[in-house]
Formats: sequence, C-alpha cells, structure tokens
Amino acid sequence: MRKHKIRKGITFLFAALLSFTSGTAKEVSVSVQKMMDWSERQFADAASLPLSFLYDGESSDTWLSACRLDVKTKQDKQGRIEEIRTYTDPQRKIEVRCEIVRYTDYPAVEWTVYVKNNGKANTGIFENLMALDLPFTVGSGETVYLNYNVGGASGIDGDGAREFQPLREKLDVGRSKELGAFWAGFPTAQNLPFFNIERKEGAEGVIAAVGWPARWKASFARTADTTLTAQVG
Repeated sequence: MRKHKIRKGITFLFAALLSFTSGTAKEVSVSVQKMMDWSERQFADAASLPLSFLYDGESSDTWLSACRLDVKTKQDKQGRIEEIRTYTDPQRKIEVRCEIVRYTDYPAVEWTVYVKNNGKANTGIFENLMALDLPFTVGSGETVYLNYNVGGASGIDGDGAREFQPLREKLDVGRSKELGAFWAGFPTAQNLPFFNIERKEGAEGVIAAVGWPARWKASFARTADTTLTAQVG
C-alpha cells in the first residue's frame, strides 16, 4: 500500500490510456463513437470516474463530489478533443486536475491526473492511487483472455531469458491475475505496463496502458459472469 503526503506547492501525477480495439475502417469509425460516448459517461460524474484513490481514508468519488468543479474543453489542430476537469477543495486548497484526450481518428482515450497542494499546510495522506479502476461488462459465458508481457532487464526469472515474452491467460469466472513492477525505480522490471483484454476471439477488446515511473500493481479479476474488473496503480 503506497501512501503519499504532499507538501505545499508540490504536484504529482499518474496516467492511463485505453483503446477500444476494432478491425475495418468502418468498424474503427463505429468504435470511435463508442469510445466518445463511453468516455463522456465515465468522466461526467465523480462517482463514475475510471480512476480512484483514498484521501485521509475517504474514497475519491465521495471526496471529489464535494469539491468545486471547473471544466474546459477544446479541439486541437490534429482533431483531438482535450478536456480539463479541475476539482478543488475550497477549504484545504487541494487541486485534482484530470486532463483527458479523446482521439477522433482512433478509438482511444487517455487521461493524466495531477494532484497539487495550493494551500499553506501539508495534505493528509493520499493512498491506493489507481490510474485505472474500472469494471468492464462482458457477455454471459463469454471467453475472455488477458494478454500481457514479461518485463525487461531481470525479467521474472532473474536471468533475462524471458525478457518481453508475450503471455496469454484465460479469465474464467472467479479467476484473477496480478501483474506489476515491485522494485523501486524499475517500472518495467517484472511486467510491462501494457495490457490487452481480448474478447470474441480477438475481434473486440480493450488495450490499456498506465504511466507511472516507479512501482505499480495491476489486478484483473472476473468478479462475476458478466463483469471483469481492472485496477492498475
């Protein structure tokens, strides 16, 4: 369990990216719209954000719901839609800024979360920072695979013999898989921070990546017949 206390004027960040995999140009166009609709729903309310943390023991959805929210949106020359959602605690002057980028030519969305202390006192404790914390809906009885990779340098065997080896694991109901990089300063030592949740024999799925230049942990659990929960942070 990682705990962080932020001094005044200090900022830290964590980030994630999701891509809704698809095939033909027509399917890509449809998937882009699905991604747009999905991301707008997920970020519309603090209770549905695809990320989470605890602040002094309080869940992020509860704490952020009590904050003041400011939203700014623009579209750049490449067609990307950029949205900045800034949550501010009016009493403690703590700012949580979520910068979201939606791509109009590919079904992908990425977000980076910045936490900044604008007050005069140190913050309470931030812990369990999850750049991705999200239940995915799958079909009843559907076969789902998790595709992932061994990391580099030392690898899981410690001798480098399996560096970057791709692995694939079936996630039946009740099954879970934990991945991560548990050595300080080596974010790709045990596993790479990229994952592919494969559905419908590869015809559909979700590719996820997390940005965190230190230790991280990922959990993928088929918690119910129609639910696959992903937590990365």
